[in-house]
Amino acid sequence: MLRPGETSRDQDKCWLAGSILLTNACLIGWLPKHATKIRSLLGEFADVRGFRLVSEIVSSIDPKGLIIDTEQLIGPKYQLKHHEDIGDIDLLVIDPAGRIVYSLESTSISPSRNVKEMIEEMAKLV
Repeated sequence: MLRPGETSRDQDKCWLAGSILLTNACLIGWLPKHATKIRSLLGEFADVRGFRLVSEIVSSIDPKGLIIDTEQLIGPKYQLKHHEDIGDIDLLVIDPAGRIVYSLESTSISPSRNVKEMIEEMAKLV
């Protein structure tokens, strides 16, 4: 509904500005804590992108003589043992002949807002 003196072009500008703000908030992780549905969808999108990346890499590998597996969980109840659940390996490639193990981790890194946060993001990966 238009307010007195407001044009539909003004409303379009407001809608566009709001859309851009929401998009940027989603991309850099500045969503409010109560935006759980949006956060959940973004998590699902990240999972799909990660799965596609791993699938493309697997399809580009010549499997002859290799052991290839995806989503290998690591913990006390799994084939890859550790005393606590520590996550997973997105892509595991073992070359028995060359005695080499390759491991790929697919991670979505949100853009950092300052140098301190960038350092903290990188420290999580080490």
